[in-house]
Amino acid sequence: MINASPIKISKHAAKRASQRGFRESDIRFVIENGTETSEGFFLRRKDADLVAEQAKRLEGTFVPWTNGCAVSIYRVGGRKRRHLHREGSTQSIPRGAR
Repeated sequence: MINASPIKISKHAAKRASQRGFRESDIRFVIENGTETSEGFFLRRKDADLVAEQAKRLEGTFVPWTNGCAVSIYRVGGRKRRHLHREGSTQSIPRGAR
């Protein structure tokens, strides 16, 4: 369970966050409130509606997750967004609401 232990963020993810206008706290927010997929965490509109205004700013953000560590952060669009929506729709409860 993610909330039980500290979230590790790789140097690469921290660098990408900085380059893309995100903060490390944004990575944590997506992981804690987004929907878990097989590749990482995706903050869907459905998830964003359940949390504060910060979520609106981060809607469409994806944090790839490997071996218990956030490895990057970026906004998704097009095919990737549809893929994550389809995969995330199989999980009815957003991660932050568990």
